Amino acid sequence: MKISSCIYNKLIKPINFNGQNSANKTECNTEQQSQSVFGAYYQPVSLCKNADLQAFWDDIKYENPEKEYFNPDRGPYIAPNIEAIRKLSILDNLSLRQKKEFVDLFCIETGFPDLDKVKQKAESEIEQSIHSLAQREDFDVKFIGYDKNSSIGRGVAIPGSDCDALFMIIDPKEHKEPWYPGAIRWQFKDFVNQRLLCTHASGLPEVLSVSYIEKGLKLANEAFQKAEFSSEDIERFEKNLADDTNDFVKSAEFNIRLASFIPKDDDKRTQYYKSAMLVELIRDGIVNENNFSPDFMRKIKKSPLFRFSNLMKQRGLNNKLKEKHLKRLQLIKDFKSMSLDEQFSIVRDIIYFSFMQKNYEHKEYFENIDSNNQNEMGNIIEMYSLILNI
Repeated sequence: MKISSCIYNKLIKPINFNGQNSANKTECNTEQQSQSVFGAYYQPVSLCKNADLQAFWDDIKYENPEKEYFNPDRGPYIAPNIEAIRKLSILDNLSLRQKKEFVDLFCIETGFPDLDKVKQKAESEIEQSIHSLAQREDFDVKFIGYDKNSSIGRGVAIPGSDCDALFMIIDPKEHKEPWYPGAIRWQFKDFVNQRLLCTHASGLPEVLSVSYIEKGLKLANEAFQKAEFSSEDIERFEKNLADDTNDFVKSAEFNIRLASFIPKDDDKRTQYYKSAMLVELIRDGIVNENNFSPDFMRKIKKSPLFRFSNLMKQRGLNNKLKEKHLKRLQLIKDFKSMSLDEQFSIVRDIIYFSFMQKNYEHKEYFENIDSNNQNEMGNIIEMYSLILNI
């Protein structure tokens, strides 16, 4: 769909995902000023006739807000992708007509404000991206699943949300190196339309092998035999599954106590808690694909983790919507009746948010805080630290 709109200047040229320059070769005048993004100065975009907003959208679809760098002194590190972020300046230079064109284009591409369509597009992006990567790298996909209480799982995601507890279990085939699943994890982001599903460093999926999970299950089974929990313990662990408290440490009492019977080895503790999370996804989460063998599924369902693990509190949180989710539900009711400037402001903020930019105006749709300015879902980090460091 070609749309008469604006174009990058010579310093901000749209490059499609296939590396081809998609900019219209239109001569135009550029305002003589500069702006700063993380200290980098650049010329702002100019507004030109006969340019293409679709080209701009296609250019930013696969742009991740973070980039991997290498420093000889500090090794690999993650930093803001300044080249990608500064492209967003085009959104600050649109006329009223161009804003209308861009809002329409955004809604067509993402399904917004229909949050059911946003969910469907995000799930489709997950599956297609994983299978495209599997085809290129020649591994089998055994499992795809994620937390049903995430914004995508609840159908209240906005375009460019990440997917909480996204798990991929793979059969690496010939690749037996222990680092291989981690390498696949980082490659995944290169296949994903970031404006539908954001995969910045904290939003990457877990990628594990079947053998890794088998080791975690074995550790849990052995620890459970050593623990010799009482009938009162068992009753309390079962009650915790449905408890709607925000106290994640209390809810994960079973996992924390079981971890005390696992050797104090970082790798083994990590195998244990990642296996526990996978088991919870199979028991209570959203499973997009499950190609585990019947024998392996029997192992999982016999594990004490399948009965008591409660790291993600998926049952207890069933009836709890975060404040930002409630705001989003109201947004979809109000969006079509808003003024064009309001609509564009929200669309621009959604894109800023997916680029991990904080200069958005509508914080109520993005920030998950309670009245005391605290994370309203509890101290998950404390619970993980107890499991790993007991």
